[in-house]
Amino acid sequence: MNGNRLTRAARKAGQQPSAAPGTGWPSRTVLHVCGPAAGGIRTHVLALLQGLNHLGYEPLLACPPSFQVPERRDSGGFVPRVYRVPLGGGFSYLADGRAASRLARLIMETRPALLHLHGLKAGAVGHRALGITGGRAPATVLTVHGLPACTGYRGLGPLLGRLAGEAAGRLAASFDRVIMVSQGLAADWSALNPDFPPTLVIPNGIDPAFGEGLPGKEDARSALDLPRGFPVVAVLSRLAVQKGLFDLLEAAALVHRLKPGIRFLLAGEGPEAGKLERRCAGLGLDDVVFFKGYQPSKLVLAAADLLVLPSHSEGLPLAALEALAAGVPVVASAVGGIPEVIRHRETGWLVAPRKPGELAEAVLEALSNREEGARRSEAGRQLVKRLYNLPSMIAATAGIYGALLGDRGLGTIDAGTLGDGDGGTGTGNGDSDARSPGIGVPGAGTPGKKEADGDQEADGD
Repeated sequence: MNGNRLTRAARKAGQQPSAAPGTGWPSRTVLHVCGPAAGGIRTHVLALLQGLNHLGYEPLLACPPSFQVPERRDSGGFVPRVYRVPLGGGFSYLADGRAASRLARLIMETRPALLHLHGLKAGAVGHRALGITGGRAPATVLTVHGLPACTGYRGLGPLLGRLAGEAAGRLAASFDRVIMVSQGLAADWSALNPDFPPTLVIPNGIDPAFGEGLPGKEDARSALDLPRGFPVVAVLSRLAVQKGLFDLLEAAALVHRLKPGIRFLLAGEGPEAGKLERRCAGLGLDDVVFFKGYQPSKLVLAAADLLVLPSHSEGLPLAALEALAAGVPVVASAVGGIPEVIRHRETGWLVAPRKPGELAEAVLEALSNREEGARRSEAGRQLVKRLYNLPSMIAATAGIYGALLGDRGLGTIDAGTLGDGDGGTGTGNGDSDARSPGIGVPGAGTPGKKEADGDQEADGD
């Protein structure tokens, strides 16, 4: 039995985790571990760290060199202390072992009270690292943001998904708490593995002021070097197999045959970029679909008339929340947590995944009825403001930390002065709705706020 399992057993018996003799593990230090995340997961992690800092925690970040951390001038005055650990994409026993060794040494050096792992890759490496540290283990939290990519493979997808579900269930059972970012994602994991351990649902959230101060449409299109005078359908997504972007290209071809005056913007990077560009050329869409790599979401949404999310699987995409906050109508696949936000004919258009024809029809319908699109996006904006705001997400996460650390008084929040959301966290295997608590985060003047910075290499072999 590794050290983490020992401390879990102690907590179940009603004991508090003991400090390592003579070391004094800091009570407010939380080490976050993340793999080579881009897009929504990166935004989620950085926003969470900043919010926890406002609540008096000292968040540290262990991540690979490819994980971009903003400069202080771009981050609202807070930059986490960063330790570079070689967490690569995919799973490799040898490479992951080296990463686990470095992470174990980092845990012993920083002595966090809590270890928060983001994603299954970070969870797997963190699990191995805790085995190396022996009995000196902090409390542990795992956040699951989506399904493994293998579930999207044709043919072998269902078999690989079941195997992944069984492995992920065993991994999740080793942590004190498991967070899912949507009820739909929790249900998807339960479908892969009916014995998946109980989870808590904390929906993703965005800054309530996200939709304010966007650039003008023509200025945004000029900055993105897009042709003028055409409706623009945007995709904000990592270019990965589970995002359904080959379906999007097929749908774009169908749309172009019927309405040649529509253009598509793909903003994002990822492993499928080359294949997507070749498929686009094969469909004769080089002048119709524009690949722009990574771009700020505010710039993309300011240029867009419609956002499309053709994913095969999702947790709860920030792009959907941001589009609604910016007043941009959304067409999306009915997968994962998307239907919790994009409610068909209420806050947007839902289509079945892997159905390019259905996707094309929804795109044409949305663009042909701008008044209806505005009505649905406004309803979505109100929903996001009320239930999917960043302060509520941070407060709910801090609540889990407090329960684990026996420190419920830390970062007390006056809900009457901030935020207007409602509801609470739900369980991933229950009937409660995925609602965020209506609690905000204090401003920069909150006592106990730390301003950590620095970017350090984690020592180790």
